[in-house]
Parts: sequence; structure tokens; C-alpha cells
Amino acid sequence: MTTLKAKPPVQKTKRTTQRKQADKPEVGSHPQMHRDHREWLNDVAMWQDDLGEWQIEIRRMRLELKQLELLLERHGQELVAHAQKVLDHRQVLSTHEHAIAEFEQCGVSEELSPGSCAHHQELEQHAQEQADHEKFKQHHRSIISQWDHLHRALTASKAV
Repeated sequence: MTTLKAKPPVQKTKRTTQRKQADKPEVGSHPQMHRDHREWLNDVAMWQDDLGEWQIEIRRMRLELKQLELLLERHGQELVAHAQKVLDHRQVLSTHEHAIAEFEQCGVSEELSPGSCAHHQELEQHAQEQADHEKFKQHHRSIISQWDHLHRALTASKAV
């Protein structure tokens, strides 16, 4: 069983006393008050510099916001165009699938024979549609992610 030994009392030395005095500002001295005021005026000057920069940034952001609105509108139009392209691709596939089903029931067609050039073109077209869709998806997700991040930052900020 270990016994805890009491720590010896801390003796106040000149160094400890000086450190304690440094922690507590000297209030009654005129020279100290002058030093405080100079330091505080420097702080205020830095804050004013910050505020000036921030006001410039806000003006820039407002201009860019107008550009972003136009870009967002264009992205929406691209989304509509992409949706139409996907719908058109689906229609082509459905039409060809229907033609294959008819061929299997009714007869012979050069265009629908296995290994035909038309089907090879469909393979290439589908691969291109797939790549285009993936590219659009990544771009859209990036936009939404950044938008959500900005929205959270702006709505969470607590103005002083």
C-alpha cells in the first residue's frame, strides 16, 4: 500500500510574484493605461482592415452570385437536355428491341442478324451515353455538394 505524500507548500519567490502580477493587468498606472490604449488601437486598426477586406469580398460575392444564378440556370437547361437525350436513347433501344422480337417471330432481316453492324453501333452509342451520364452525374454531385456546404456555412453562422 502506497502512502501519498503531501506536497511541500509553494514558496513565493520574486519570479512567481512577477508572473502573478503579469497575469493581472496593472490598472491604476497612467503609463500602463497608455500602453493598453495603444495596443487596443492597434487591434481596432487591424479589425478595420479586416472589415474593409470583407466588404470588398462581399461585393465580389454579390457580383459572382449573379453569375452563379446564370450558370445555375444553364445547368438546369443542360439537365433538361440530358433528360431528353436519355429518353431518346431509351426510345431507340425500345424500338430496336421491338424489331428484334418481330424478327424472331416473322422472318429474316439482314439488319437484325446477330453481329450486325447496327447492333455494333448501338453498343458504341450506349457506351457513349453511359459515359456522358456518368460525367453529368459527377458534375451535378459536385455542384450540389458545394452548394450544400455553402448553405450550411451561411445558415449556421452566428453574426455578432
